[in-house]
Formats: sequence, C-alpha cells, structure tokens
Amino acid sequence: LLIAALTAVAEESRASSGPHLAALCSEFPAVAALGHGAVTAAWASHGPTSASDYLDPATGSARPWLLQLLDSVGRGGPAFDDDVDACVAVFRRLSPLRAGPFVGEVMNRCGAAGARGGEEVSWARLWCELGEACVRDAVVTDQRGLVGRILDATSSDDDEVSRVSMVFWWRFVECLENVEPYEFRQGWVDFYEPVVVRLVGAVVKLMEDRSDILEDCLEDCCRLLGFTAVLQEVAKALEQRFGEGDLEGVAAAIHAMGCVGRFVPKDESTILPRAFSLISSLPPSPGPEVASSICAMIGKYAPWCARNGGVESYMPVLVGHLSTPGVQGTAARALRELCEYAGEGVAKDVVGLYGQIKGKVEVKDELHVLEGVCVLASKMGGAAKAMDALRGVAEGIGRDLEE
Repeated sequence: LLIAALTAVAEESRASSGPHLAALCSEFPAVAALGHGAVTAAWASHGPTSASDYLDPATGSARPWLLQLLDSVGRGGPAFDDDVDACVAVFRRLSPLRAGPFVGEVMNRCGAAGARGGEEVSWARLWCELGEACVRDAVVTDQRGLVGRILDATSSDDDEVSRVSMVFWWRFVECLENVEPYEFRQGWVDFYEPVVVRLVGAVVKLMEDRSDILEDCLEDCCRLLGFTAVLQEVAKALEQRFGEGDLEGVAAAIHAMGCVGRFVPKDESTILPRAFSLISSLPPSPGPEVASSICAMIGKYAPWCARNGGVESYMPVLVGHLSTPGVQGTAARALRELCEYAGEGVAKDVVGLYGQIKGKVEVKDELHVLEGVCVLASKMGGAAKAMDALRGVAEGIGRDLEE
C-alpha cells in the first residue's frame, strides 16, 4: 500500500512541489527494501527530481539507494521488470549523461548477470537506454564493454531483442560522425571500426523490416568506414542467405546493397559482379519481396550496369516485373533510372513499351515508364527517328484524351 501510494503521489506531483527522491528513499527505507523500482520509475518520470538526487555532484557516483537498485537488477527476481523500468527512467532523467563513474557502476553491478529466460528484452532495454543516455560521451571514450553488450543484443536471434537497439546505433554512428576535429574523429572511428563492421551484418539481418532508420544507419556506416567495408559485409550476408536458400534473407541483403548504391563508384569491379551474378541466378519468379529488392537494386546501380554492359541484361527483368503485382511501382522507377543510361541498342525494344503497359498499371507508374521511354526515344540516332518515336507515344495519349 505504501509503494502504491508513493507511486500515485509521484505521478500527480509537479516540479514545484513534493519531496525529492533521495529524501523520500531515506525517509522510507521500506520502499528501498520492498521493491522500490516502481516508485523510483514513477518519481524519475514524473517527480520533481534533479541530477543530485541520483548522483553525488562531487564524485559522479550513484547515491546509495540507486546502488541498491542496481544490485537488485543484478540479482533478478520477481521485481526485475520494475527495477529495469526504474533504471530506464533514471537514465532518461540523467540524459545526456557523462560516461563517468556511474556508467562503470552500472556495468560492475549488472554486467556480470546473464539474461534468464524471458529477460532478454529487458536486459537489451537496460543497456540500450544507458547507451543512449551517454552516447555523446561514449563515442570519444573507451566504452567497449557497454557497446559490446548492446551489439550482442543487436546480433540476437530474437528479432524483438535486436530491434530494441536500433535507435542507439543510429545515434551512436551519427555522434561518431560528428566528432570534431577530423583527426580526433578518425582515431575514434578506427577504434570502433570492428564494432561498426559487426553492426553492418546485424543491420542486414533486420533489413526485412525496410525501416528508414536501418537504411540511415547503413548510410552512416558507409560515411564512416567507406563503401568497400560495408559492401563486403552486405555481400557476405547475400552469399550466406543465398547458400541457405533463405529468400527473405536474400531480399533483405539485396535491399541493403541497394541502400548504399549512391556511395559505390560505377567502376567497382570486385564485389558487384559476383553480387549481380547471384541475383541473375535466382528463379524468374522469386516472389514479390525478392523481385522488388532486385528491381530497386538495378535502379540504384544503373550507372554501374551501363558501364559494365548490364543494361541489355536487366532491362527485360524490369519490363517483366511491370506485370508482377506488388512490384510494378518499383520496377517502373528502376526502369526510368536505367533508361537514363541505356543506349540505342535497347531503345527500339523499349520505346513501344508505354503503349503495352498503358492502363495495366497505376497512373503514377505509367508516368515513370513514359519518362524513361521519352529519354530512350531521344537516343534513337537522329532527330527524325526520335520524333517518329515520340509522335507514336503522343498519338496514343491523344487518343486516350479523345475517348
């Protein structure tokens, strides 16, 4: 009843009134002794607390009652989830947190405990929230213990555990990228390079979600490590998923490869030829997810395809998927991109395409195809041929308007 009452008071309190958390815990030892996690979470989230309620201003170490909470987390037990909630609330209250004595105390008192059955998500929350609170400091200090814990969560086979950490990594890579001056930044990039390389593999595994935050994270990794290191990791994942026959994994790896396409030069000759060879060996109808990823990748790597003679090979793939439900939009956009780099050799075959697909796909997809067709028409060798091709397209549009 005491705990319930104090929790309710915390939730109703305002910053200008009520006792502070440290005073409350010292005055009511029963709160600390009988599972004070729920009360701490409520007061940290709602109550009128300050940093000095949690940490000693002189040393940066945790107050005794907070150390007791950390010990309770390490021991586990029936109040474990409440205790983790309390720690998360404290971390958020203290954010941005310096990666000083308090972070070490959390690691020492909680780091040795292993996740028991059903606790994996809670442990992931604990480490990721601590990481987010001190991320600005973590990127310029040796926090491999904490970062390693978070990376282990990201690499978990349990997708729910893995996804907990993505906000941390987005902030981690962003903060690392913004460290100044450049020479100082590069030293810490090199220091954390093994972590970022492992992160790429974990992100590819999660890419089945097609999340913007995952795509941003991969792009940030490219800016930190360069395209070669990232592309190699993605290619490894593609080879592995392909060998396992995991089509969902193949689609995720192809999508990830497309996400970093703008960082890869069109003369890359080591990784992409093998990747495109694997893609070409997939079944003609691999399913909408794989087909959509393939089309998107072709569009992203259109300059590379043009330089390496792949336009003639991949144009029919895109044309074929214009009739695949769920893939038409991606195929249309990729076709428009590929037409920018196609030559006269494929122009004759594609210029008539607009008339064939008109009315069979959505209008916005028709417009992508129309734009690509017009670009190709201009490459048909002379103004007369180009005008004839464009006239055919325009006449078809005119007939539709008359109808």
